[in-house]
Amino acid sequence: MFQLTQGDKFKLQSRTHNPLCIIRAIRLNKPVILLIREPEDVIISWHIATQESIVKIIADYVAFYDILSKHKDQLITVTFEELIGDFHKVIYKLNNKSPGEYRLDFDHSQMAIKTFREIDNQTRKPDGTINENTVARPSLDRDIQKSKLKSEIDSPQYHRAMMKAHGLYHKFSSDSE
Repeated sequence: MFQLTQGDKFKLQSRTHNPLCIIRAIRLNKPVILLIREPEDVIISWHIATQESIVKIIADYVAFYDILSKHKDQLITVTFEELIGDFHKVIYKLNNKSPGEYRLDFDHSQMAIKTFREIDNQTRKPDGTINENTVARPSLDRDIQKSKLKSEIDSPQYHRAMMKAHGLYHKFSSDSE
């Protein structure tokens, strides 16, 4: 969505799941928007897309945000809800934290439609199908799987690790408001 609202004026590194890349960008004085999402949502979506174990995904979530917690004051933290609900707020935060000329003159609803269309175009296979388990937009197919996985994540086996994940989520998301 950022590229659609801002054009090609800015070079963008996105979907970097490596905290060292983010720390490097901070050291280079680059503005960094860090997306934070509820742990259950991340874990369920990532498990559906990759089939990695829930234990590993929780550990990765905790490790990622734990490493970045030392740098959180230098990050522009955005919740997933802000990203999908009010992209103007994301750009406003970016403009406040990083002096720039990021545009606010766009229609959020139209950008969301264009973004989903672009996501589908990028993930469409040569035969025209889209893998609903991996496409980065809402999917009815995934919703069915999510409800089954939610009860598994809520089991006592994951309680301690999920408490850590929630602690980090709240540490970052409280800065987001």
